[in-house]
Amino acid sequence: MISFIVIGKNEEKNLQDCFDSIGKTIESHNNLNFECIFVDSDSGDNSLQIALNHSSVNKVVEVTGEVNSAIARNTGAYYSSGEILFFVDGDMILDPDFLSVALDLDTENLIYPIVTGDLINITNGVKSYYYGAKLEEDKYDSKTGGIFIIERKLWVEQNGMDIRFKRSQDLDFFFNLSLKGKMVLRKKELICFHNTAPYHSQKRIKSSIYNKYSLYSGLLYRKYIFKSHRIIPIIFRRDYTSVLLLFAILIPILYNSLFYTIFIYFMIILVRGLLSEKKITPNYFLYRIISDFYVLTGFLFFYPERTKPFKLVVLK
Repeated sequence: MISFIVIGKNEEKNLQDCFDSIGKTIESHNNLNFECIFVDSDSGDNSLQIALNHSSVNKVVEVTGEVNSAIARNTGAYYSSGEILFFVDGDMILDPDFLSVALDLDTENLIYPIVTGDLINITNGVKSYYYGAKLEEDKYDSKTGGIFIIERKLWVEQNGMDIRFKRSQDLDFFFNLSLKGKMVLRKKELICFHNTAPYHSQKRIKSSIYNKYSLYSGLLYRKYIFKSHRIIPIIFRRDYTSVLLLFAILIPILYNSLFYTIFIYFMIILVRGLLSEKKITPNYFLYRIISDFYVLTGFLFFYPERTKPFKLVVLK
């Protein structure tokens, strides 16, 4: 059996299309056995009713309290029955043909223990490929986002995702797997369309600051900095200004050059913003500085609690 595990929080505008695409996938592979589980992360909209009323959804679980994506995915896997787990975020629309690429249809097994595909983000109606351009060939990767297909036994061996991570739990999961020689096979074929808000919108920025999400980036870097060489490119791609901020703090102590270090730090923030086509505002500088401090704090001092209070209710 293949278990679709959909997670979401306040995704009522996307869930119908997500479940419809799962239904189309099931219809186009009617010789296989499927189930679909939706795990709702304490939504305040109509998400639960959409899931409860959709014919493709077999089980609905509501999680309340201290909720994050790791808890939601672990919950979905716990209530699933399939030997193959297909994780999907609620803002994604599957390409029904991808499953034929990921499966050996004769044996009904995955062609590789962890499989994902190319992805197209849709932001304000504008489409863009996950890697900036369409993949021309398959590749092995040490990371993926919220959509992937994995053998259940491998998921169980890992004990699912680490619920301490409010963010970057997927990176943690796949970096840990890569240390054990299990990479992600990213097929060049399209797996889904991803309806997402701009990654640097004011709403996302405020949420990131309020929830201190960058602490978890620092936690991730500390966990793998001496374990995997693959973490270094991630740091310099996502948080190179945090590295510079560290030098901005250390260099004046050693060489009494505070002015020049801070000047270079701000210039790099400015260039980063221009290269990312952001609107450079005082709020952008403030966000970048706060985020960089959180990354450093997470790297040096952050040790989150492992046990977090949450409640599960099976509604369907």
